[in-house]
Amino acid sequence: MKRGGLLLWLLLLCCIAAKADEWAWARTGTPLTYYVQPHAAPVVTTAMEMLCGDLQAVTATRPMACDRERDALLCVVTLDPSHAQRRLLTRYGLYVENIRGRWEAFSIQVKVTGGKYRLFVV
Repeated sequence: MKRGGLLLWLLLLCCIAAKADEWAWARTGTPLTYYVQPHAAPVVTTAMEMLCGDLQAVTATRPMACDRERDALLCVVTLDPSHAQRRLLTRYGLYVENIRGRWEAFSIQVKVTGGKYRLFVV
């Protein structure tokens, strides 16, 4: 649960670091869309459930899960050796060499794709 709490705090902290015109936790009338990589560790899905509950309490809108990262504004990706995961990292230009192979390391990056700002937590 320690990792889940850490992920939750990291996600909340990045809202402070992101400028309002680049990425926002909530937009009027539009729920935050998020994607969690399939087969993510239970601690990751638990942290996302907690974050969704907190965001609903604060914004009165529950975030919506997406089946594809292309439809989401918040993407949570875990490092694994799969071909699909490597494609995802390449597609969005995510730099992860500084965290690869490190225990409980993470990277928070904002990328612009299709005119939308997307927040990636890797």
